[in-house]
Amino acid sequence: MLFKNKKGLELPITAIIVLIIAITFLGLAVYFIKTLFTGGTEILSGEMAKIKGELRKNMEESGESFIFSVGDELDVKRGEPLKFYIGVRNTILSERCYRIGMKCLKPFTPVAQGGRCGSSETDLLVGGLEQDGSPVQQQSDNWFTKLLSEFTVPGNEVAVNPVTLQITGAQLDTYLMEANVYDGVLSGGQCDFSQPTTPISKRFHVILK
Repeated sequence: MLFKNKKGLELPITAIIVLIIAITFLGLAVYFIKTLFTGGTEILSGEMAKIKGELRKNMEESGESFIFSVGDELDVKRGEPLKFYIGVRNTILSERCYRIGMKCLKPFTPVAQGGRCGSSETDLLVGGLEQDGSPVQQQSDNWFTKLLSEFTVPGNEVAVNPVTLQITGAQLDTYLMEANVYDGVLSGGQCDFSQPTTPISKRFHVILK
């Protein structure tokens, strides 16, 4: 009878020890994951703050309200992504809405020699939105695979957004581009672009290799 009682006590003790070990490992795992993600978020936030500060400084020095972190000459290899940041500055006190449209105005190679922006010869939307909200018409014409097309910016603030340029179908060429930033009114939490405004325009080149 004593032997059975002894064996009967062994199982609960073993189970308790296993449970304690499991809880300990679970706690360590949760702590590790939390530390990893918190550290990653802090690094990302710090990097974004640094980029935002640099773009704000460049805007103040140049007087521009719309700027690229990589300058106005974008070298990209066909099929490979080029990642960079854009900055948009709101120069008034109230929060405003913004839309961005990226256009290919024309290739340097004449149309007669086969130069085209994509499905159109010239003046083709290749990323973002038109002022009326119209998107890129054909997926193959979407050169800006990552672009926050509509967003808001608080008064006297700068918004910094990541962009990815990736061209797969166009011919190797140098393209004259134009970025248009349209502003709208924020009313009741909704953006209103019904009133046409003169966009902030920026011309740049994409050199596809």
